[in-house]
Amino acid sequence: MLRPTMTNPFFPVTSGGDGSFSASPNTTAPVFNNATASPPFNNTSFFIPGAGNPSHEVGFAANTTSTDVITTGWKFYGHIALLESADGSLISLFWAVPSGTDRVWNLTWNETDTSDGAIPVTLKDTPPPNLVTKA
Repeated sequence: MLRPTMTNPFFPVTSGGDGSFSASPNTTAPVFNNATASPPFNNTSFFIPGAGNPSHEVGFAANTTSTDVITTGWKFYGHIALLESADGSLISLFWAVPSGTDRVWNLTWNETDTSDGAIPVTLKDTPPPNLVTKA
């Protein structure tokens, strides 16, 4: 499994015909946070934990054949990523959980314990607004 904070945080995500998201490194983007110039992944699939998986961890993995994770069924409603459930409803259960490092959060799915400061978030295909004011 790959945690995006371990390497270059800029990588393109593409949507497959089966509703999957895959990511490969963007080798033209600048390298931040002392990351290596060559990220250790290629063509990875985005996953969330399946119904029988006790973990709330999400991420990208090269091998996602496990039945404990979900990699397909993603749809966009406008710019918001949603999962199409078995009954056809669209759901989003993403949460941001403090990592223990200042200003760094872990993205999770279906977080049930919010006592650690978890907050609900939306996964979108648009960049955040630029909130920096120029002098």
